[in-house]
Amino acid sequence: MRRLAGWSLAGGVLAGGLAGCPHTEQQAERPVCTLISINDTYQIEGAPDGSGGMARVRALRARAEAEVGQPVWLLHAGDFLYPSLMSRSLYGAQMIRALNLLDGDAAGFDPRMLVVFGNHEFDKPKLEDAPKLDAQIDASGFRWLDAGVQFRERPDGTMMVDGPNLVRQVVEPCGSLKIGFVGATIPLPDVGYVASFPDPVEALRLQTAAARGAGADYVIAVTHRFLADDINALQTLGDSAPDLLIGGHEHDRKQETINGRSILKADADARSAWRIDLYAPPDTSGTGGPGAIRMVPHLESLGADAPADPAVQAAVDAEWTSFGAAFCADPVRALPPGCLADAVGRAGVTLEAEELKIRRFETNFGDWVTDIARSAWPEAQIAFLNSGSLRLNYDLPPGPISRKAIETMFAYPTPLRLVRLSGAVLDQALSRTVEAWTGNGHWLQISGFAFRHDTQAGTHGPPWLLSDLRTPVAPLTEILAVVPDYLVSGKDGYTMLNPGMIVDAGKDAAGADRFELKAMVLAALAAAPEGIAPVREGRICSAGAPEAEGMPCLAP
Repeated sequence: MRRLAGWSLAGGVLAGGLAGCPHTEQQAERPVCTLISINDTYQIEGAPDGSGGMARVRALRARAEAEVGQPVWLLHAGDFLYPSLMSRSLYGAQMIRALNLLDGDAAGFDPRMLVVFGNHEFDKPKLEDAPKLDAQIDASGFRWLDAGVQFRERPDGTMMVDGPNLVRQVVEPCGSLKIGFVGATIPLPDVGYVASFPDPVEALRLQTAAARGAGADYVIAVTHRFLADDINALQTLGDSAPDLLIGGHEHDRKQETINGRSILKADADARSAWRIDLYAPPDTSGTGGPGAIRMVPHLESLGADAPADPAVQAAVDAEWTSFGAAFCADPVRALPPGCLADAVGRAGVTLEAEELKIRRFETNFGDWVTDIARSAWPEAQIAFLNSGSLRLNYDLPPGPISRKAIETMFAYPTPLRLVRLSGAVLDQALSRTVEAWTGNGHWLQISGFAFRHDTQAGTHGPPWLLSDLRTPVAPLTEILAVVPDYLVSGKDGYTMLNPGMIVDAGKDAAGADRFELKAMVLAALAAAPEGIAPVREGRICSAGAPEAEGMPCLAP
């Protein structure tokens, strides 16, 4: 398979961001180029509250095209193949099928749609997983900006992941302008079929220069990185930076202006989308003259009352009908038809399980689940779980909790073990949990102890047992802890743990696991018909992050 290079023309014009609404400021003036951007879409149907989803994105794009009288570009800033309940068996194929519908033609190629890799596109990271990603790229009726990612070669010299849909950059007409599109993503460790991830800032510098040299009037970066990293990139690159940055990774809307250049991010699962209108001054005719190109962004809310495209909605519904029937009928489960919609419990408060909460801070749902884990052994003093094992990726609102939510939460079996560890080992585990903060699956949710975390310095204080807050846990103190088998095996960087620490493996006479976390959670929900209402207790005292202001703290 071959890689296509983006094609281009003309020289660069510096363009500053101008916030506003195109429908009020430019009543008599149509934009010369219009784009729509989304990011972090995990569910083809949208969010549990009925907002978002691919059908509403298609309706928005069709409406925008009718208003401006020309095709509208669609950009996706990463995270869509995983994680979801469907992706566990379909490897993201359901999302590719939905994205292929966003131009109204499931079978055709959409020349005005571009996506960039997010970290979740690499959720299947083993060398033998390369064909899964390659197949989804090949099935895409749109192009992927490779963000400079260097995929590995096979022994015969061909690339493990490649194809005509995978491009380094694109410079193409949008109305009377030539727009350059470049990409950047988060470097990830241990992706078996990736030789290297480039430095994102350097990649943006090189790609932006190449796009301008190839003729772009205006350069748009599509990135999947933390907002702070996007801000740093624009500050570092100065005049060499792209003119506009469309971002992902955060799950809530963002708008920042750095040195006259805008950063725009929408809400996850297409609960909102950015519409971006570009206006070329009359004296340039969009050919790169002395005037500045104006960028006017408008955040489009895609709530439950927003129009949904009927054809896309029908396809989404059919996808779920097919998947749900197969899931419930699986002989291992043998559940009745419609099982995913069944209520298995009830929430009395909002349960915080969204990824960038549960992978960065203590949450009320994290507290509840780790307490459930610790209850497996009455003698256990503490418990901790890697938050990457809790993969729901959205908050559960008060009300019924569906089987679908719990099945989505527990992507993999989570058998529990009782281990004996020292205070020194626990301290090492805390060093790992705060490492490379924020937003990583190795972040711990905890029970039975507390500690302080300085998010700015990247440091932590000593652990304190909640049963005795008079003195911190001494290095030689022995503690009984409940942890997942995954961590006892030294996974996720917890190399300070090992099977030799196991006191009770939690096996029955036949060798089966007695304490599997999903089963324990389902049992606990069934035992609380009135609902669960956990609170964030203050076990992890985060300092230095705006989101942590006002949180309780139990650690002295």
